[in-house]
Amino acid sequence: MLHSIFWPLKSTTIGFVIPCPDPYTTGQVYILYAFVSTGTVWNLCFTEKEFGKVMNFSRLSILLACFVLALFWRPALSEACENGGPVLSITVITQSPEAISEVNFKLTDLEDMAPVQFMTNTPWTEGVQEFTGIWMSQILDALNIRTGVVQMTAINDYSISLDVTEFEQGGALLAFKRNGELLSPRKKGPFWLVWNYDSNPAFRTESIYSNSIWQLDRVTISR
Repeated sequence: MLHSIFWPLKSTTIGFVIPCPDPYTTGQVYILYAFVSTGTVWNLCFTEKEFGKVMNFSRLSILLACFVLALFWRPALSEACENGGPVLSITVITQSPEAISEVNFKLTDLEDMAPVQFMTNTPWTEGVQEFTGIWMSQILDALNIRTGVVQMTAINDYSISLDVTEFEQGGALLAFKRNGELLSPRKKGPFWLVWNYDSNPAFRTESIYSNSIWQLDRVTISR
């Protein structure tokens, strides 16, 4: 079913909403697309509840919200809806010999790598949280990466850089579930780099906290 919305902005802007299954819940989400006069396509993803609220806005409010939110959330939201789950994109850049390779880890790939779980408090949540994911060291081993610099980038383009040697077994966990539920972009997903903060005082430092990047969706490794 197609829900259409039209905005009379120079008669060249049109928007519409398409419902689709939500890969993170049992409900539906709605992808809102806006085609503007420059040829740009903006898209956003709403839950059923959020969509109901959006439909109560004026046409101008919807258009403004579409442009503003799209700047921060990017098309990755609707891509997650269409692809059926989170995907971690890893680019490996080798200096000598010069080469670039790309690997995409789908949720099924990560689940085949024997995910681990731990429970811990975090500075950004209330109460003890259960995280499920893969040790970053395990992912690097799977790619045969022993040296280099790992740049991890979030949906909003925030990024951190760490030396490969800083990823040890039992250290940084690439989490894709929290409390048994997949991490959606609205809940710091699709991936969140976390440590078991309660287990070791060394994990409760400003450096570790600043490296606990969430909404992570891509990684670049230079070596």
